[in-house]
Amino acid sequence: MPTQFQHGYALLIGVDQNFLPELALPTVSKDLSALHEVLTHPDRCAYDEAHVKLITGATATRQAIIDGLEWLGTSLQQDSSDNATALVYFSGHGLRDSSGGSEAFYLVPYDVRRNGIRTRSFRAIDFVDQIQGLHPKRLLVVLDCCHATGFGVKGIDLGLEGYTAAAPPLDLLTKGLAITDSAQAKGLTALQQGAGRAILTSSQGTQQSYTRQDETMSIFTYHLIEALTGHAQPVEGASEVLVSDIVSHVHRRVPTSARTDHQVEQQPDYQLSGNFPVALLLGGKGVSKGEAAPDPLLSPNAERAPLRAATNTGSGAIAQGRGAVAAGERGVAIGGNVAKSVIVTGDGNQVEQVDTGGGTYVRGNVNLESGDFVGRDRNQSTIQQNSGIAFPNAGTVTGNNFNFHIGQPVSFPREVTPRTQREPIRLDVATPDKVEVNRFFFLAIAIKQPTSPPLQIADLPNVNSQDGAIFRSADGAVIRYRVNLIAPDFELPQSSYLFLLQSGADSVPRYFQLKPRREGDLPILIDAYQVGEEDELAAQTRITIKVTVAVADNVPNTPSAQPSAARPDPLWAPLLALAQVAPPVQRDQAIATIQALQSETSRGASADDRRLARQIEQLMVLLPDTAPLIVFTFSRPTLTPIIGPATAYVLEKLTE
Repeated sequence: MPTQFQHGYALLIGVDQNFLPELALPTVSKDLSALHEVLTHPDRCAYDEAHVKLITGATATRQAIIDGLEWLGTSLQQDSSDNATALVYFSGHGLRDSSGGSEAFYLVPYDVRRNGIRTRSFRAIDFVDQIQGLHPKRLLVVLDCCHATGFGVKGIDLGLEGYTAAAPPLDLLTKGLAITDSAQAKGLTALQQGAGRAILTSSQGTQQSYTRQDETMSIFTYHLIEALTGHAQPVEGASEVLVSDIVSHVHRRVPTSARTDHQVEQQPDYQLSGNFPVALLLGGKGVSKGEAAPDPLLSPNAERAPLRAATNTGSGAIAQGRGAVAAGERGVAIGGNVAKSVIVTGDGNQVEQVDTGGGTYVRGNVNLESGDFVGRDRNQSTIQQNSGIAFPNAGTVTGNNFNFHIGQPVSFPREVTPRTQREPIRLDVATPDKVEVNRFFFLAIAIKQPTSPPLQIADLPNVNSQDGAIFRSADGAVIRYRVNLIAPDFELPQSSYLFLLQSGADSVPRYFQLKPRREGDLPILIDAYQVGEEDELAAQTRITIKVTVAVADNVPNTPSAQPSAARPDPLWAPLLALAQVAPPVQRDQAIATIQALQSETSRGASADDRRLARQIEQLMVLLPDTAPLIVFTFSRPTLTPIIGPATAYVLEKLTE
């Protein structure tokens, strides 16, 4: 088992201070400090400390950033393993300049000047150009560029005339810039010559990046560190953190935290090619079954804080070192795992272990007239959602300002808290035998009971099965779950579906349409999440699709050859393929409806708008899951010119 991520290199850039005081971002320094500590700690990501460079404060100048990228390039050149991984992380302001008829994007360093944005800032395209000069086997670029200035603030006025706060768009980083100077039209598409490339940004479009309510760090970096420390629910036994773990975790967690803390939208964006390790998982030990991942807010060094001699001259308690805890007079401070143990206090009182599902257990009287009762994750006398509290028969709670916001039930005297039950399930994925470059195909996914037969779909003979689990309340409520596909090498019109699962039953199969961009053995990551206050990973599997180059049709010019007009129209083939696997009751009618659509659209400008609208509505009744595919079909250039008002209205309803 490796004990160090030996060939990992990281450049961490954080512009927390600024020559222009109004551009200062104090939280960035907390982000950088926490991320640096997690990367270099031997029990976390286990990077060699000499392989991690930190640029922050007044040293985060434009030249220092350039020097840092050169340091990273030199370090990679000196690594002779041909197995290097590079991480580039930038946190600070981003600016958009819309003057001059075209947009330009800048990353703001410490030494920017109000009248010298263009000359003093770092053009995003130059940043990309510098990164292009790096040649690691694997590369992850993380940008947290569009910071909000305060809680609940959706926009930022930086006071810089002609410039607005904005992160460089992902298109700039992945597809190059839409300019005529080919020497500058560079993006991270030029970096595809490696085993893996990934770009992750903290927000999309005009969204901002927000700080946690407790101001400890940004929401994005908090969840990034979560992913790096095992909270992304990696495969059991995993010793490394994969880039797909990071991407899927922040993509899922950040929006929920932004809505909870500030009632705003913040959705990370990403682009990746290949799946690769970016760090060791808890020093290579991984997360054992039943073990809780470490708290991202707790410094890993606190766990190793040395004990020092101290003298207590009164009745209080002494706490020394970072992360230390002290108990007052007649109190007990407990650290570590005391499961199934009995703790006896000074007067012979026992501390009982009670499972409340993560909440607080109260025995006896609690008086809040002069203090706060903390349930979980809260520093006020309000108990946070998802806390659970059990009050035995003899217990009472008093106080003048005690508010309940409870996600889990509260057990009052003579009542029993409803429990959840773990229910094993199986994730089945069915794929075809033959897949060709630039041609759409389907894969089917279903959640099944462990004892059910494998998923059986015509023309999809290859079935991959992965065990998992969901948690259901004892009343047998219907479970909502979401299946996500991460497939960077495929065109994917819809990457997720929401399913419903009855107790003890299999779900109906759902179909994903994909088109491979290149040949080879291409990976697809499939996550099934149980939907709730905090989505939980129910099952996860990785499959590989073998993609070949399509062989050109070679139809002999003989009377026996099938005329080309008899071959299926590729525009309608995906919908027909779905109809073919529909239940027998709907199959024939669905095929007939699709053929009627094909016939009507073939009339071009003479097509009957109302008839098309009715046919689409009829197809939706027969095949309810085809809405994304219908919309995608009618978005093709051959069909968009014939869409009339009635058809447009129906298609718009399908996108809601």
